[in-house]
Amino acid sequence: MMRFVLAGLLLINCQTCWADDEPPQAISKRDPLSFTPQRAETPALQYVLMPPYLDKTEGNAATMYYRALLELSELERLKKGANLFDEVLAWTAAPDDVFNVDKVRDTLKPFRAVLENTEIAARRTYCRWDLPQAENKEDLYYITLNESQEMREIARLLVLKARLEITEGDYDQAVRTFQTTYAMARHVSEPPIIICDLIGVAIVSMINDQVAAFVRAPDTPNLYWPLTALPRPIIDVRPSMGLEGNGLYFVFPQLLAAKTKTLTPEQWQAELEAFLKKFEKVAAATGGMDADELAEIKKKTDFKTIMARAVEAKTGLIKMGQPSQAAKDMAAGQAILLYTALVFDHFRDDLFKWAYVPLAEAGEEFRNARKSIKENSDTIELVPVAALLLPALDGVVRAVQRQEGVIAQLRGFEAIRMYAAEHDGELPDKLSDIKAVPIPDDPLTGKPFFYHRDGETGALGTMPLRIAK
Repeated sequence: MMRFVLAGLLLINCQTCWADDEPPQAISKRDPLSFTPQRAETPALQYVLMPPYLDKTEGNAATMYYRALLELSELERLKKGANLFDEVLAWTAAPDDVFNVDKVRDTLKPFRAVLENTEIAARRTYCRWDLPQAENKEDLYYITLNESQEMREIARLLVLKARLEITEGDYDQAVRTFQTTYAMARHVSEPPIIICDLIGVAIVSMINDQVAAFVRAPDTPNLYWPLTALPRPIIDVRPSMGLEGNGLYFVFPQLLAAKTKTLTPEQWQAELEAFLKKFEKVAAATGGMDADELAEIKKKTDFKTIMARAVEAKTGLIKMGQPSQAAKDMAAGQAILLYTALVFDHFRDDLFKWAYVPLAEAGEEFRNARKSIKENSDTIELVPVAALLLPALDGVVRAVQRQEGVIAQLRGFEAIRMYAAEHDGELPDKLSDIKAVPIPDDPLTGKPFFYHRDGETGALGTMPLRIAK
């Protein structure tokens, strides 16, 4: 089970060059990016960045994505182990002055069926992957997500395709590729699993970079209103929070039983023993700990060691509001299981509640809640289920909000293009000079994006600006 290591890797991959963490002086001195002024399109939503309603067909997108993945698998088989994506990645990262459109077309040719099936899938009316969560409740943490992982490879193809279309000036087709990719990102995040959300965010990050290249290309349509019309949030983690916050009770039904069942002391002892044995297996399968750490967890969760802490569990239950006599009379096994479950609930809710608050309002509280789990688990948890199994939700939400910030910044950029088109190619002195459309704030801070003008050049956040003459 690669779940927790994978989450960290995906969070790294979700970072972009758009984080507004550089001093304004460094940004404004950077070599500016030329762009052409452009008024808003008429009608305003002539272009859209999600598949339009009239383009959609009834059906499940997942079946077509699976066909695309089968085509990809066949190409990999024919390649006989050679890295299928070496050229794709190389051309995607190539500088503009060496980007060869003919060679890029040749690179994409073998993937034609993959891309065609993906375009069809992105325009289906719904996406249901039907992962076996219900059938494998007690093995929830072991469900593999190979298809979700492989969708990142298809996203890389779409990114290169979009770059080719922008370079060739085929802006209508580039917008269609944006639609496919944004829709696919949301489809990938359809299962209520945090890892799927992170893969969706990574795909959004990849295509956001191409949208940024699009708005800087010569004479491109203004995407202010299409960007504004994108779903918000572009990836919604709330459905996953339900499963991630309660999956523990599927995997360890003994913890739920401690809240709901009446058993004999001997039966509770057997329930506790079964819980500890399975917890040890889950801990070993996370992939995030070395041998010494696993040995330490095994030592702490040894059955005799845990049973010796029954009085500690009962005392903890009383502090959490359980009736004193009921806690004292409780079988040792039930007391330990119930205490473990209630401590998990406390840590989970203290973390998850901040996901419902905009990051700009939450400040450091979200991060502090995660930090509290790490710092207090040893002294509060008998069995470290919260420390080991609660997702790094603050990092996930921050990754989503970072991409929301990219989209907001691009809206601001397009608003500046509108202003320049209406003011003889001049940059505004300040963002508040723009009256035609609202200028969004940075969702990470709740404050306006940094804007600076220095004659004919300027900067919006991390985007240096210069109007093409």
